[in-house]
Amino acid sequence: MAEEKNRKKQKKTKPSALNIVKGVEGGRQESASPGKSDRRHGRQMSTGEYVKGILDGDRTILGKAITL
Repeated sequence: MAEEKNRKKQKKTKPSALNIVKGVEGGRQESASPGKSDRRHGRQMSTGEYVKGILDGDRTILGKAITL
């Protein structure tokens, strides 16, 4: 019985989730080419290209046209 009480009183060795870890010094680095535009936007399509793509059954162009 006394041995069981001693186990409960021992300090926990597992790290707590409440501990705060120090971050990285220096913060964020700037982009190598800050003036260039993102390539994600792709090229702009004309209205005729949207119409042709939709009529041809191109689902990608249809999706782009819907989100305009």
